Amino acid sequence: MGDRSITAVLNLINEISALLASRESFNRNDRYGLAPQMQRAAGIIVSSLRSGWMQQSHEEQSVLFERAFSTLRELHYQIGLAFRLGYVDEEYHRVCNSKADEARKLLAGLIASLRLESYRESEREKRTPKDILPGIHIAPAV
Repeated sequence: MGDRSITAVLNLINEISALLASRESFNRNDRYGLAPQMQRAAGIIVSSLRSGWMQQSHEEQSVLFERAFSTLRELHYQIGLAFRLGYVDEEYHRVCNSKADEARKLLAGLIASLRLESYRESEREKRTPKDILPGIHIAPAV
């Protein structure tokens, strides 16, 4: 699930960025600096995903992927704000929202599986030989 999910999310973010860059009217009418904020958010998402994927620990991966997830939610809000301000048309809004929703779902699933794996690892570390081999008495070392 991991490799395909990360690749899919990165592709969706790249598509959103490309759509944003193609909107000259957006950039011309943007009095609030929303377009640069959206580009920055897309960059943070990509950086967090790539950094997270390089981590060895599921816990460290989860932290970076959660950062990407929260930034993705911010980008999703900004897409809606751009629509409400009249910077983008309904079609652009619908397409970007759809892509952001799909990326959010993929990333949420990936984070959930990492949390589960991290929990399983922590539970394995807590076990003693007695837990692993029930009914077998292990004498203390002399």
